[in-house]
Formats: sequence, C-alpha cells, structure tokens
Amino acid sequence: MDKKAIIQELRDWNDAVLFAQARSFLEPFGLTIRFDADVFDENERLATDCIALYKGGSVFEKEILYWINYDVIADRLIRGGDCSQAAYKEQMHINIFHVIGSALVEMFSDWYCQGDKAFDTLIDNLPEGALRSLLQGHCNPEQESALSEEFAACHWNNRDTDSALCRFCSQYLSQIVISDPTKCN
Repeated sequence: MDKKAIIQELRDWNDAVLFAQARSFLEPFGLTIRFDADVFDENERLATDCIALYKGGSVFEKEILYWINYDVIADRLIRGGDCSQAAYKEQMHINIFHVIGSALVEMFSDWYCQGDKAFDTLIDNLPEGALRSLLQGHCNPEQESALSEEFAACHWNNRDTDSALCRFCSQYLSQIVISDPTKCN
C-alpha cells in the first residue's frame, strides 16, 4: 500500500476512534476533543520524533485540542511491515488516548488544592507513585508521558484496572455520581 493511502486510512481511523470511543469516554468529564493542526506551530508539526501533540491548557476550555503526525506513523508502519486495518486502528486509539491522558493529568492536577476537599482527599488517598505526585502538582514530563502511555495501552487492551489513571478516572466519576447524581447525566 502506498503512503498516501495509508495516511488516508489513518485519518479515517482517527475519525472512527473519536466517534466510537474518545468522545463517549470524555463526555462524563464534560469534555470534547478536536483535531486541530492550526494551533501548533510549524516546528512542532515538523518534528519527526513527534507522533501526537496535545495543546496544553486546551482542556480548561473543555475541548482537548490535538494533532497527529500521520506522515511519521505511516513511515513507521511501512518500515515495520504492518499496514493492516488492525495496526491503523491501534495506532489511532493509542495516540488519541495518550493525548487524553495528558489532558486529564493537567486538568486533575490543576484542580488539586482548589477548595474541593473530597477531590483533594481522593488524590491524597492514592498510593505513593507517579500519578499521586503528578496530580499533586509535581511536574515531571517523563512520568506524565509514561503514565499517559500506560493509560492509552491499557485502555486499548481493555485492561483499565491496570492503569492508575484509568482507576482514578473511575473513582472520580463514582465520587461525582455519589455527591451529585445529576452531574453525569
């Protein structure tokens, strides 16, 4: 398959994953997600080591803005010899959910110590580790990337309980329903 056709397949799978999984995952958080290359500068988009970008801070506007470098993914798929529908779907799911993971960590860490004692207690009761540290405001880009990668991979493989961030999201959503059942409807 030629690179142009692979890129089109990746775009199609991006749309499918957004429609089928990402938007429904984000809805209980009151968030949406949108692909938008224009919010990233040319240098960011031309970096060959970058597959997906999240526009930091966009989560606070209730819309996660991201961009995916289809060209780099297509090259990697061609080099790896796997240009199957399953590979396209997996790549898009993992990249989109990696972006979602980064946005959620940013959002949750910003909420910490902002007056919601129940939310702060939820974070403070997390086991010691990367997630607790990040959500308490200790910035570490490597830890955040690793946590988002784990979140995306576990979500892809239906192993949500293996991801600290997935478990925290479930706990947070459960807390919202308990405190105000109308918030998640």
